[in-house]
Formats: sequence, structure tokens, C-alpha cells
Amino acid sequence: DEMVKKGADLCLKCLPAWDEAAGTIDYCYWHYGTLAMFQVGGDHWKRWNESMRKAVVDSQRQDKGDDRWGSWDPVDPWAQDGGRIYGTALNVLNLEVYYRYARVFGTK
Repeated sequence: DEMVKKGADLCLKCLPAWDEAAGTIDYCYWHYGTLAMFQVGGDHWKRWNESMRKAVVDSQRQDKGDDRWGSWDPVDPWAQDGGRIYGTALNVLNLEVYYRYARVFGTK
């Protein structure tokens, strides 16, 4: 569908990026964008997934001695309401989209 392609093209103009100063962190946008781009598939999905994985995996708390290990900091616009649990839950869902959903359009 032409409208789906236009929407996917628009998402590629605002790929996930972890930059607190620029205000590009938005777990909710990343979540719904990941679900949509996975369904679109192809090069759209490949580009989105590369950016999303880099933003999400590289920003996960890595210090095993820290109680926050494995979580994500609550730094997006919605974190005031949801906190660390919200951020971690959405980022985990982003990383498991491959396993939770089938492609409804039959794309790869």
C-alpha cells in the first residue's frame, strides 16, 4: 500500500538514536515504530532495526554491581510517569519483536 510505504519512509527520517541532549530518546515511539517497521520488512526494517538495536542495546545498564544492571534509564518524555520499569519493559519488547509477532504482510 502506498500509504504504508509513505509512513515507513517517514519513520526512516527519524530513526531511533540515543541522544539525550538532542531529545531523540522516545521509548514509546521506538516501540510502535519497531512493530510497524517489522511488519513493513525489507530495507525499511533492516535500517530501523539496526538503529533501534544500537540505541537500545548500547544504552542498557552494564555494571553488574549496580542494582540497575540490565535496565534502561528513564530519560524519555514519558519516563516521569512510567519510570525505569516502563523504559525497561518497552525496550525489552523492542528487542523481542522477532519472537512475538508473525509478519502479516508476508514480507521478509
